[in-house]
Amino acid sequence: TKLDISANQLYPDEIHDLASVLRSLTRLVELNMSSDYLLDNGLAVVAPAIPKSVTRLDLSSNELGIDGGESLAGSLLPSLTWLNLSSNASGVGLLQLSSPCWTSVTMG
Repeated sequence: TKLDISANQLYPDEIHDLASVLRSLTRLVELNMSSDYLLDNGLAVVAPAIPKSVTRLDLSSNELGIDGGESLAGSLLPSLTWLNLSSNASGVGLLQLSSPCWTSVTMG
């Protein structure tokens, strides 16, 4: 199952609603949230709700920094094999060091 919600400017109340929906998508495999203007505080809300079944995750162009990276790394996504973090702050790339199970990480 794939979900593409890219290119939306998500407001705080919408981010909380999105997190609620994501928790119910237990068979989700691919999630594209690129260019959603999540910022670090939005990812802190969404990351724990990303289903453990997700193997491909696109978070490019969300103005994420180190705090966002820490939120994602702390969400423990055991099935994740592909992650796109391009066009975010350079510090978010530290995720690669803390998650050796990821086979492909794109940063820019």
